[in-house]
Amino acid sequence: MGQRSLRVVHEMLKYEEVLRNEYRYLAESRASIREFLENIYNQKRLHTALGYLSPVEFEAQLAALNMVTFAARQLAV
Repeated sequence: MGQRSLRVVHEMLKYEEVLRNEYRYLAESRASIREFLENIYNQKRLHTALGYLSPVEFEAQLAALNMVTFAARQLAV
């Protein structure tokens, strides 16, 4: 991940998660940030590197493409 990409993720995390919550303990903040990254950023947020798809949508398209490719190869045999 390039420095610009990392900066974008850091800014997004700061404004969409950290500044919207109050944490009592460091462990609470770590758990909340981890949950945000795993459940929102990595699953739902659109990513430019994936053609403006969420990772879930991208993986579904990739799986469908792989199934079509596999079926075409089976027919060619």
